[in-house]
Amino acid sequence: LFKDATASVEITEAQTVIANKGHEYEWIVDKEATSTEKGIKHEECKVCHDKKAAVEIPAAGGISHETGDSSMTGIWLAILIVSGIGVTVTVYSKKKRSVR
Repeated sequence: LFKDATASVEITEAQTVIANKGHEYEWIVDKEATSTEKGIKHEECKVCHDKKAAVEIPAAGGISHETGDSSMTGIWLAILIVSGIGVTVTVYSKKKRSVR
């Protein structure tokens, strides 16, 4: 071990000082939760690997995490277009009658 980058002064391990960079915790999943079983996760520091106590991840309880879209966007879009055409025809025909 040396005191500086030029390696001109040798030091002992006891003389080394590591700068405190603070903790940067991130969640680590130890066991994924399923729809019927709880999972487990803990926080771990990315700098020094300090670990906090593990916590439970609640079971999903039958909730599906699939990304399928069941909002029927196509049907709602068709209804919007038909409604817009209906309003346009009604307004246009009333204007045509009032001009005569």
